[in-house]
Amino acid sequence: MGIRLTVYYGPLILVENKEVKIKNKMRTCPTNQCKNHLVGMSSQFCEKCGTKIDLVEYEKEGPEFDLNKFCWDGISEALFIPPYCDDVKNKTILLPNNARNRLRNYMVDTNESVNLIETADREKEIAQLSNDFSVEIQKLKEFCKDETKVSVSWGLLTFYW
Repeated sequence: MGIRLTVYYGPLILVENKEVKIKNKMRTCPTNQCKNHLVGMSSQFCEKCGTKIDLVEYEKEGPEFDLNKFCWDGISEALFIPPYCDDVKNKTILLPNNARNRLRNYMVDTNESVNLIETADREKEIAQLSNDFSVEIQKLKEFCKDETKVSVSWGLLTFYW
């Protein structure tokens, strides 16, 4: 099994997904100056300073919506987030699952070429994606609690699969 470059050219779903502060809890050394502070620990006492391990709340930066949870928890198996495709700032891209609807998806080997200059009726394909995945798009809007954060657009992207 290897990693292959995939080129996707066609309609896609964009979700505004800005970075926010997320509160988490972990079992760790509660002493701020300790090297084991905010290091996950399962023991009863810190091996560095001897303090009793406690459940500590901390903040970290993360996406506003856990869209992997949306895709993997059975809310929608029809959409997926392309792996290693995170260069779009504050947006998450979702693509249709090929098992259900194969739109424009090309596996690229070094000896292949892909013609992306072909005539494509973008508006028709955007409407087709919006129609074919209307249930999933509505669930996504409900999941995000703001339908203005979800849009269907056209794009060219590469990702490793």
